[in-house]
Amino acid sequence: MRRLLRVAGALVAALAVLSWRMRPGSATAQGPSWLEREPRALAALARWQPVRPATPLGRAGATLWAAPMSLGGLAVAAASPGRRALVDGALVTTEARGPVAGLLGRRGFRATTLGQVVLVRGNPSAALLAHELGHVRQAERLGPAFAPLYLVLLVVYGYRAHPLERAARSAASPSAPAPGGRATSDSPGTGAGASPAAGSGRQAGGVARAPRPGR
Repeated sequence: MRRLLRVAGALVAALAVLSWRMRPGSATAQGPSWLEREPRALAALARWQPVRPATPLGRAGATLWAAPMSLGGLAVAAASPGRRALVDGALVTTEARGPVAGLLGRRGFRATTLGQVVLVRGNPSAALLAHELGHVRQAERLGPAFAPLYLVLLVVYGYRAHPLERAARSAASPSAPAPGGRATSDSPGTGAGASPAAGSGRQAGGVARAPRPGR
């Protein structure tokens, strides 16, 4: 239990640092001017659309691989009362309350994803949920490498141009696979961390920023 609490504390601290780095007008939030010369591997990462494994064995392996982050997410969820549901292999807490939800609210964020655990202030739109589930699928594939990879790319790319964020925004687009791998044509084209046009705002490290009035 103490280890879980330490992990949860480290994750909350990381969220606080990331939210400060992602404040409006900061250089980190803008993205690099050299994006047109992006390495092919990172451009491919930005187009990456992993889906949930189809077999029980594959899903069990994905759960184990994402477990380091998910354990921290479970600790955060335990301290965040709300409505809980299993959605496409992820534990989703909506209408979340508590210290972490309060921190998200003070920084203007809507949601955060830690491994296979999603925490949402209020009720998520279909697009917001699709974006967060995109991060769940990334964590299932990248496992313990997800957090350091995300942070390194955040420093290099900033938020808007972040390859994993671009991939998650694509996951919430009308042409992306719906949860469970099915194609959909009726979901909004943005999600947590996606274009402000759909009202879901911006995200850092799996944290979705609420839209500002008039944007």
